[in-house]
Amino acid sequence: MFKRDSSAMWHSALSDTGFVHLNVADRTLVTPYFTHTDCTKRLCAAWPPILTQSYLDSSEIPDFMQLAATAMIDNYKKSKRNNDSSDDSSEHIFFPSKSTFDNDKKVPVAVMTSHLIEFSAHKPQ
Repeated sequence: MFKRDSSAMWHSALSDTGFVHLNVADRTLVTPYFTHTDCTKRLCAAWPPILTQSYLDSSEIPDFMQLAATAMIDNYKKSKRNNDSSDDSSEHIFFPSKSTFDNDKKVPVAVMTSHLIEFSAHKPQ
């Protein structure tokens, strides 16, 4: 199983291997970011393989991260303009970032989503 497989696929796989009393939930965490710096820090935390595997010259990394954060913000603005309300039928949970508490500005400049599959299951004794 892979993290991108649907909750139905996870349910089926767990059932096929003998698990019972299955509860599989599909959730999306939405984390807002309120500054360009917040976006840059989040991307740096998410991309260590790109940043450490010499795909980029070390002198290019700061500019690359600035461009990536700008793209993150621009894509968010574009989705808000287009009223991107595609229903993926998963539950969305708003998860505030630390900057929510440090910043009087209540409107995020960007968000990052994390798709989660959570399950509980038991093997019969």
